[in-house]
Amino acid sequence: MANPPLSLESLRSLPEIFCILVVCGATGSGKSRIIEKLVQHYSLTPSNEKIIFEDDMAVCSHPALGEGYLEKLQAVGLNSVPSWLKAEKCLSLGQQQRIRSAVQASSDSRGIVMDDFCCFVDRQCSYSCAASIYRLVRDNGLKFVIIGTSRADLIPYLGADIVIEAGNGQIFKNPLDFAERKMAVKIQHGELKFSFGQGCSGWKGPLDDGPLRKGEDYARTFTTVRFATVATNFTTTVKQTERTSEAAHAFDYTFTGTIAQKVHIIKQNCLPGDWRIGALCGPSGSGKSVNLRKLGIEVSIQWIPDQSVDQQVEHALLDVVLLQLPARRRPFHELSAGEKMQADLARRFAQPCDGTVLADEFTSVLDRQLAARLCASVASFVRENRLQLVVATIQMDVVKHLQADWCFRSDYAELMTFSGTCDRPLPPELPEVEYFRPPLRTFTLTQLGDSKRTKEVFKASFEEHHYLKQGLPLMWGLLVRDEEQIPVGFHAIAWQTGCGAPREARVVILPEYQGMGLGTRLSDCVGKLCAASGFKLMAKTKHPRLGGYRNSRSDLWRPSTMNGKICKGSLKSSLLDMKARQKQVKGQQQLSFAPAKEKEAKAEKEVEEPRRCFSHMYIGDELPLETPRKRKSHDDVEQPSQEKNKKQRGRPCKKPQDPPRPRGRPRKKAVGEV
Repeated sequence: MANPPLSLESLRSLPEIFCILVVCGATGSGKSRIIEKLVQHYSLTPSNEKIIFEDDMAVCSHPALGEGYLEKLQAVGLNSVPSWLKAEKCLSLGQQQRIRSAVQASSDSRGIVMDDFCCFVDRQCSYSCAASIYRLVRDNGLKFVIIGTSRADLIPYLGADIVIEAGNGQIFKNPLDFAERKMAVKIQHGELKFSFGQGCSGWKGPLDDGPLRKGEDYARTFTTVRFATVATNFTTTVKQTERTSEAAHAFDYTFTGTIAQKVHIIKQNCLPGDWRIGALCGPSGSGKSVNLRKLGIEVSIQWIPDQSVDQQVEHALLDVVLLQLPARRRPFHELSAGEKMQADLARRFAQPCDGTVLADEFTSVLDRQLAARLCASVASFVRENRLQLVVATIQMDVVKHLQADWCFRSDYAELMTFSGTCDRPLPPELPEVEYFRPPLRTFTLTQLGDSKRTKEVFKASFEEHHYLKQGLPLMWGLLVRDEEQIPVGFHAIAWQTGCGAPREARVVILPEYQGMGLGTRLSDCVGKLCAASGFKLMAKTKHPRLGGYRNSRSDLWRPSTMNGKICKGSLKSSLLDMKARQKQVKGQQQLSFAPAKEKEAKAEKEVEEPRRCFSHMYIGDELPLETPRKRKSHDDVEQPSQEKNKKQRGRPCKKPQDPPRPRGRPRKKAVGEV
């Protein structure tokens, strides 16, 4: 396929200033070359400096990330707090690529270039990344952001000013103002109502009875192998800095400089005999690369800079990986990211280690149409030459197109073996996308029933993404599902006895859905439902973004008297202190023979720093804004007038009444008393 150049006339038709420009096209359509021309036309100087991390440096501590580093990390899809606190060498390949994108967004140079945008994240996470990039550009007033991608469905989430189709050179301009391109989020909740009372406390309305995980259609019969993994803990220690403390405290995450991650390693004796193709599937950072290295030796590939690709690899192998003829005649460093992946794969087939070929991030940078054709070609080559191929990927369609013999889901720690054959699915068709229509996401809110069911769902799917680890109170939960009925969020309220109102106990949005503003909208929706049920929802958080949002929405949230106060310690230590005070009041303080726990609790309390706490009450935009009751002072008490005093002077004083007798047994009369 020839790469159509962007003509000089087309370049002159572009505006002088833009916020976001997207170059979209299939793998090998010339996106990278068009981006180079745009950089020259606008005299941009994007940062191409190689980022070097020290072995004991946390990701968030790198000075190249600049101010607002947490927002930039979230904008590229790194929404997990532990990933911010790890060393760069402990991250997966996909996470390392996103770190480089965050550094580019932090550069002070003129222009930001993100080629192959979101190629290392799954479909849903890429939507959140695109929405976060739009918000990052809008809030910081960034200009000249150029993004290259093979996925046209990301363009509405990016809110692009200009779209250039690399395949035909057509240019499209967005007629909407930049502020009008924001994604809309709608939460459907049916007839949910909250009640509190003896025997009737909780949510009433549509009950959730769906599965807690998405089912995959593998198109073949599969068997789940039990006890096929061994849980292994991997730890990394980094230097504690001001940024690591800020990142940890923003989410009440206890951090002492060491991060531990549990990874499930496959037992190789559980794999089927005489297998040819295996797939490691799961989100980025779930342990795919660790398992890949356990299953074979990864071959290091070196390319000669001044020679073309076809001079270093046989044409037959380049045919297997479907590398186009123009790309074969260029040196490796001039190829696009997708073409480099194809060339590297051909080199791995040329020199397999003990008959095994390992491919990390397999087809992640390819458009899905080319990826489907590549899988079919590679699978035939592997089986004909009796090789073994193990791929690690975030794309679940690879399992069907490769027709793998086994698949390991790293996110669920499940090993599945396949039997039988089926017709290989056809490559997916290109979706029709309206580039400039703001996206609308619709979510459904249902109730989880009693407190027992609420805690079961929280522990099964959401506890690992919430960093408050103290015991769960008696709470009633709601579950958020997306358009495909996949659970994406969780909300629970408990009863606050002191003020006689429900309080927000847990709010969790899965990392791949963060960045859309779903968490704040969910909290607002629950507050509105409580108000419609006759209650005012109380909310307390130390999260700066959530608390800042509520401070800015005075029409929905009223700050309490404790809002903005400095709280020493975490919520966990506050509960421990409250329990200790209750014991002292009741006289139940007893001697303890566990000095180790006391020392640990004391040490934990010493490292905790005071933090600002946000406390609000939901009032709703339709409710009248009530003024808080003011306690009368001495000057506010109404003083009796002189005429009133004169009238009262002539009145006889009332006879003082005897104090009321206490209840109980009647008092015995004294001798002689009538």
